[in-house]
Amino acid sequence: MKELMSLTKIHLNSTFGFSDMKYKMFKQKKDLWKPILFIVLIGSLIPAYMLYLALIDTMYLGLKMINQTNSMITLAFSATSLMILVFSIIQAMSVYYFSTDINVLLPLPIKPKNIILSKFIGMVITQYLYVLPFIIPILVTFATNEGKGLVFIVYSIIFLILLPIAPLSISTILIMLLMKTTNIKGKKDLIRTISMFGLLAIILVVQMFISKGANNIPVGEEQQYLAQMFQDNMNLVNMVGKAFPLSIIVTKALVIKSVSSMIYFIVGVLISLIFLWATIILGEKIYLAGILGGQERTSGAKKLSSSDLKDKLRKKSHPSIAVFMLDMKLILRTPPYILNCVAMVILMPVILIVMPILSGDMAVEGITKVYKESYGIINLVVIGFFIFIAATNPTASTTFSREGKNFWISRLAPVKPMDQIKGRILTSSVLQVVGILFSIIGMSFLISLRVDTIFISLFFGILGSLPIFLVGLLIDLLRPVLKWDNPQKAVKQNMNVLFSMLIGIAYIVILGLLVFFMWKIFNSFLLIYSILTVIFTAVTILLLFIINNIFAEKFVDIE
Repeated sequence: MKELMSLTKIHLNSTFGFSDMKYKMFKQKKDLWKPILFIVLIGSLIPAYMLYLALIDTMYLGLKMINQTNSMITLAFSATSLMILVFSIIQAMSVYYFSTDINVLLPLPIKPKNIILSKFIGMVITQYLYVLPFIIPILVTFATNEGKGLVFIVYSIIFLILLPIAPLSISTILIMLLMKTTNIKGKKDLIRTISMFGLLAIILVVQMFISKGANNIPVGEEQQYLAQMFQDNMNLVNMVGKAFPLSIIVTKALVIKSVSSMIYFIVGVLISLIFLWATIILGEKIYLAGILGGQERTSGAKKLSSSDLKDKLRKKSHPSIAVFMLDMKLILRTPPYILNCVAMVILMPVILIVMPILSGDMAVEGITKVYKESYGIINLVVIGFFIFIAATNPTASTTFSREGKNFWISRLAPVKPMDQIKGRILTSSVLQVVGILFSIIGMSFLISLRVDTIFISLFFGILGSLPIFLVGLLIDLLRPVLKWDNPQKAVKQNMNVLFSMLIGIAYIVILGLLVFFMWKIFNSFLLIYSILTVIFTAVTILLLFIINNIFAEKFVDIE
């Protein structure tokens, strides 16, 4: 137990950087602005959070009208579990296989199960920070309106503690199996990357079909279905919970007023503990084999003849293209970068588009009707959505940080500042194009898009994102984070991402207000598009000029 506690403390300290933060703030008196920035950030989120709380109250009243308030609990636990499952796939891979502390821990006389369990506990605590602010208000709203007492509070606290265990266990076991079975010489990294995306796709597709089937009401039986719903307040619980059956057990433990409540509570706790036990047992059998295989390096390259070597040396790429290729290769061979820079660009549009499909045909019909009646306004909304994706993408704002200790290679490369800028911005732009194309394809499954919508959203989605990418690059140029022991820290724990995102959101708000006033004054979409083109182009050129002037000096000073 002492060994496990020590390992857990080390892992948490490595993840959140408590010791480094404490030393800089209290010893060196540096980074004192970070707590202030954190408070400002939390304060800026309060209006949005209040809106979320109001939405929960509205949802409760709507469910109360059809006697299905119990389904709030099921929906909260199933949706949260699915979110943890999807987004912890790469977290598990990064924590277990790409953290540099593995090289230190493996030679030590430490039990493998303690390494596995300590890292798992660290992931659980990390997930608390993400999911508890969203699920606790739902439980509080339900308990307050339903008049629940002490038993509900105690059960809820225990289930909240256990909440991440089952989905994290599933993702951890899947990743360990993936790393063990893809331990193949040659294109190992490529195979694992493709397999990881395939795994994410399978999870989303399976969940989509389960939810879609659960929400289907037989044609001609709508009245009987509604009548049954009014009579049985667990009807919607059983329907929604099909996507994650454990949420049904949790709901019944919290809402049933009988001895059965305790039975469901015990069953729910046991299931979570079984998942944890399975993770430890399977992890002991396959973890070390997968991690040792993951650390092997084989070139898989054929030997070049002297003539082939001369041909390759004669070939020259434009410097900006060379920078782009190196940057893209770094992203594609590092799973944490794939998740944060590539997967999120694809997953965010997919999830937002899948949601209406899961909501049923009425939601899709409503979206189609709104688009046909106000397609011009929808075009502007879609452009704003694409720019928002750019604002939340950390590719540009971590472009130097991602290189870490190997940054000296870029600094010594004989490449002009403008070529460095163009190459790194090209990486973000290519990923933005990929995200936009995925969104357009997804939206095409929902509604029949007009040709002008496709071209307008693609053009302005890219042009309008360039200023955000340049701002992100400038921020990372001024304060790169090159000292990290886990590549995930370069993107997930990098304040540059937060700065860039806040500036991006402010940029979107300003654009939204500007478009609103232009519509009120001119009432012409063509004029609005023309003015936006001028604004985006002018801001992009101005930022390029500014960054080019300070690039050489700052680039050399980076340590």
